[in-house]
Amino acid sequence: MPFPFDIPDNEKSELISKILKYTTRTQEENAQLKERVNILEQEIHRLKGLNGKPDIKPNTPKNDDSSSKPGDDNDAGAGHQKRDTGKPDERTKKKRKKPPKPSNPIRKRVAPVNIPEGSEYKGLNLYGVQEITFTVSLIQYELEHWVTPDGDSIYGRLPESVQGYHFGPELRSYVLHQHHACGVTEQQLLESLWDRGVSISSYDHFWCLKRKTGGVPCQKHS
Repeated sequence: MPFPFDIPDNEKSELISKILKYTTRTQEENAQLKERVNILEQEIHRLKGLNGKPDIKPNTPKNDDSSSKPGDDNDAGAGHQKRDTGKPDERTKKKRKKPPKPSNPIRKRVAPVNIPEGSEYKGLNLYGVQEITFTVSLIQYELEHWVTPDGDSIYGRLPESVQGYHFGPELRSYVLHQHHACGVTEQQLLESLWDRGVSISSYDHFWCLKRKTGGVPCQKHS
């Protein structure tokens, strides 16, 4: 980038000459830095899988075409191409379908409150209601203790999924999903577990639930 104005040589002092050289060099360095930043931003977008800057074309009106029909993609009235919404592009997420209803329903027969004498039974009208139930259970592992003829003690081994934990894998998965995927705060999640009857302290057991303790059993368990 050139200096914005020229100074005659006969008016340049030694100080002004140095300032001009410094300013010119700084402008060149700034231009190089801007180019480098632009290259790094493009590389970051590529590594993150983000789309680059959109290529937005100018909105120019199309010429009238006698062969175009109303509602056609080439209709020149609005100056925009109509998007085919029936075919998702590569950026559209794959749609998920809802799972089927549970195959073994719990049947509960409900009779009318007041059935007048002489009424005739005509069968059933089915009304399905899906429900989710949280059931808290305690599995008490009884680890057998044996002493060998050599005097060594051997014990029954816990399943790998609960080694170092006092809470099962399903419960831990639920906590991780609620906290990380659904954004439920630690305090809200802890109170929700208490409401469902899970016996867990506010510190030790809660952190044992959220992350593995490197094989060290959770403390303060009763």
